[in-house]
This record gives sequence, structure tokens and C-alpha cells, in this order.
Amino acid sequence: MQQSLPTERRGQGIGQRLIERLRQEMQVQGYRLLLVSTLAPSYEGDNQGPVEEGYAATRAFYHTVGFLDVCEVPLHWGVGSDPALPALSDHRCSTP
Repeated sequence: MQQSLPTERRGQGIGQRLIERLRQEMQVQGYRLLLVSTLAPSYEGDNQGPVEEGYAATRAFYHTVGFLDVCEVPLHWGVGSDPALPALSDHRCSTP
């Protein structure tokens, strides 16, 4: 599933509330870990400007809500794809 908020809606706590609701549902369903992936910092495409700034903000958001980087994966989305940075969260850990 791919999710993002329009730029003008960011910084209003919507993403934090979505993650918290997801963690609640995970607990009900018996899931423990949540894995997300985003474009890695080593991405060599448009590494300046709105695209990279958006992904840097995404990575910062995940860190803020308790995700930890796993490792950079060069072919996460298939051969020739951009590098990914998976991040993992244990739903039992409280949001910082």
C-alpha cells in the first residue's frame, strides 16, 4: 500500500494519528512488527529539490514515530529500481 499526504496537509498530526490507529489495529489483530519502505538517501536521481526533500521529510517522519532504519536495499523494487530504505517498528514500543 502506498500512502502520502499532500504537502499542504503535512505537519498537522494526521500521519501520527494514522500510525497510532494502525498500531492499535495491529494489536487487535495480533501483529507485532510494521515495516515501511521509502526512497534511500543514496538515491542518485534528482538528489536536490522537491523530490529528495520530500523523501528526506518522509524518513524524518518515520523516525519521529518510532521506526528504525533496517538497511539500504539497492534492488528492493526489482532490477534497475531505485534504492530503498526499509524501516521497522515494534507496535509495543510507544511513540517518542
